[in-house]
Amino acid sequence: MTPTQLARKKTGMDNQGKQSLRVWLQLLGLTTIIEKKIRRRLWEEFETTLPRFDVLATLEHVHGKVTMGELSRHLLVSKGNVTGVVANLVDQGFIKKENSTEDRRTQYLSLTPHGAHEFEKLAKAHQGWIEDLFSGLEEKSMAGLLEKLGQLKTSLTTNAKGEDA
Repeated sequence: MTPTQLARKKTGMDNQGKQSLRVWLQLLGLTTIIEKKIRRRLWEEFETTLPRFDVLATLEHVHGKVTMGELSRHLLVSKGNVTGVVANLVDQGFIKKENSTEDRRTQYLSLTPHGAHEFEKLAKAHQGWIEDLFSGLEEKSMAGLLEKLGQLKTSLTTNAKGEDA
């Protein structure tokens, strides 16, 4: 038995498994690199954080009012994780809270005009940073990558074996 065959037998992993693991590690590593660069730029140019940007982006995306629970589901985090960020954005006039007329325990969050204006500046800069980060890829390569990532997403969501996607 060759050393490669012994390694496969020992790990129980075939070439497909190794390839899958390498793809996953590559995606994870790239996500970390991109996120670090975006976090740094947000702080250096706007003295803001990625969680603040994400909250503002979500509120802009929904074009209306959302509850704290809805916001946390959009962001894929717990309500506790967004409470402090939201409180800070309310204090700074970026977000307003309104009590529900049906249930006094429920509060709705929405962007203020000031918040919408500031987010517009952030979003424009963010788009430019993303374009810069991907400028090393030709358009054809990017289109191919986008197609492959779409296939992976479809595969993950349709073959989830009863797990939440």
